[in-house]
Amino acid sequence: MGLTSLLGVGGFAEVWRGQVNGVPAAVKVARGSAAATLGREVELQKKADGAAPRILDTGGLSDGRAYVAMELVEATSLAQKMAELPAAPDANWAIATWRKVVESMSLVHAAGVAHRDLKPENLLWTAADKVSVIDFGQAANISDPSAPPGGSIEYLAPEQLDDECKPDLRSDVYSLGVLLFELLTLTVPFVGDASSIAYGHRWVRPRRVSELATVTKRVDDLVAACLQKSPARRPANAYKLLSAIAEAPAREGDNVATTGTFKRTLLASARQPVVLLAASGIGASEIAAIVGARGGEVVNRKGELTIAMFSATRRDDPARCGHDAGQDIVEKGGRAALHQCTLAVRRGRTGAATVAAPEADKPQGWLP
Repeated sequence: MGLTSLLGVGGFAEVWRGQVNGVPAAVKVARGSAAATLGREVELQKKADGAAPRILDTGGLSDGRAYVAMELVEATSLAQKMAELPAAPDANWAIATWRKVVESMSLVHAAGVAHRDLKPENLLWTAADKVSVIDFGQAANISDPSAPPGGSIEYLAPEQLDDECKPDLRSDVYSLGVLLFELLTLTVPFVGDASSIAYGHRWVRPRRVSELATVTKRVDDLVAACLQKSPARRPANAYKLLSAIAEAPAREGDNVATTGTFKRTLLASARQPVVLLAASGIGASEIAAIVGARGGEVVNRKGELTIAMFSATRRDDPARCGHDAGQDIVEKGGRAALHQCTLAVRRGRTGAATVAAPEADKPQGWLP
């Protein structure tokens, strides 16, 4: 077993480029006492045959560390594809992209495996225009009585936030719903720090995709169905999603989405009119949830003060949204103040805003 270059580092293992009998391979090497975890991952990945990289070899290195060698997939991750988009994607492209992901996940679910960590970084686009699902470190058989918490907070289903939860294919359906939301809007349903995002997953109704992008009602309803808080109200598995997306066109000529033109303009960096809200007096997570429900986002925190932004690129009437959020906060026993200005806003791949401006950094300059 020859290892040549480090490809990546995960929670319990390193991934190296190597060779197995002259065949290029991605070699995952366990760190510390993670050999059992790696062995469990291998068995689950084998069950997902056709949707995940093929296992070539398993064993131990000369220093005793356990490894698994799998076929090296020369591919681009969905995260990379999304990061390279020069502008808002066409909605038909977003739906077609998501369908390929769901096709691969249908094979995973048919094997009785819940992946439990679906995100763009774990979805690889191959030269054959297929999706290869990677990183089964959080995966579990649905027959297992429970599984530890884990995964990426932006894509976690509400039930996965519990200390112990039974593996459920519908948790993956929720993650797939987050992914479709992101593909259509270039933002995830809930943004902020980990506690704010977790609060949103548990308690806050996400915005409808149609508030951010032009889609048919059936696509809008499909995303909403995937993002239901209760697993019992979601589609049962990825195969059911394939049936749902096949039925998504409402009529001939009304393809899976309309023009795909966004109701907002995505800018890497641009000055835009915004309404800032400064709030305190209740919990930061509760403020973030109220702000998110009204179409805003938290951009800064100063001690007990939370600074949120409502942008005209995300809402047709940011002043009204900011006012309503402030009123909601006051009704909960908090304090809120609003300020309208023009700021430079930068957004990352998930849509989270970065604002570098005195108005957001030093709100004392406009607070009453």
